[in-house]
Amino acid sequence: ACRTLGYSFDELTGMTLADIDPELVLDNHNELWEQAKRKKLNPQERTHRKKDGTIFPVEINAMHSDYDGHEYATAIVRDISERKAIARREE
Repeated sequence: ACRTLGYSFDELTGMTLADIDPELVLDNHNELWEQAKRKKLNPQERTHRKKDGTIFPVEINAMHSDYDGHEYATAIVRDISERKAIARREE
């Protein structure tokens, strides 16, 4: 994530989702969290913002887990810029 977004580890760990997801709406985020808890969350296409301001498309696969009485979210975020560019060329 640091390399893709252009932030240092310290910068990134001090940020919130709203800092990198320009489309984040809190109500929608809460609904996605509830879906992840029910294990009914499909991959989501969103956009992220790099440190230099560049906006790029991503695919997010997230899951919810409980460990030692705490709730956690784990997400795999993939830059899909190339996939989107290929799809546009094929249209």
